[in-house]
Amino acid sequence: MGIKRILLVVTAFVLSTSVNAESITIWSSDNGSYASNGNHDPDSNNILTGQTKSYGGDPGIELRNFLYFDLSSISGYTVTSAVVTYVAGNGTTGDSGYGNEIVELYDVTSDISNLLSGGGVSVFTDLGTGNSYGSAVVEVSTGLAPMPEVSFNLNTAALTDLNLLLSGAGTDFAIGAA
Repeated sequence: MGIKRILLVVTAFVLSTSVNAESITIWSSDNGSYASNGNHDPDSNNILTGQTKSYGGDPGIELRNFLYFDLSSISGYTVTSAVVTYVAGNGTTGDSGYGNEIVELYDVTSDISNLLSGGGVSVFTDLGTGNSYGSAVVEVSTGLAPMPEVSFNLNTAALTDLNLLLSGAGTDFAIGAA
């Protein structure tokens, strides 16, 4: 069971004579995971993140995820704040053995079509490197437990990239998580 979609809430000003901010909710258009060996299933929207446990001689693998948003509905807006929320209960957390975990969000510089279709190890690397967009603590229970709601306040780097995009560079926005 994976998270179907992720919520992005932006507070934006319309680039016109309006001075009123409005809160806008945008659901992810796609999301998924990549393994450190480059494997990605384009038909799966699971957002697995972290290190799998090792068993026997298998060292386990690292997993990173991505969130893709089509921002055409807010093209021309100026974003003043944004929050990404992983909705509660749409997955599980597993015991990492380390207590709560910190998940870090990053910019994605990979080509969007490559990201969505399965870009291999280079996309996996991209999902956990580059400009940090923010981080949050994920509460991890012993054993499997329903995933709690987790919200990330996007930082200045993310807002700068969002506004550059919305000023005419495009409407495809992706975020990596590691």
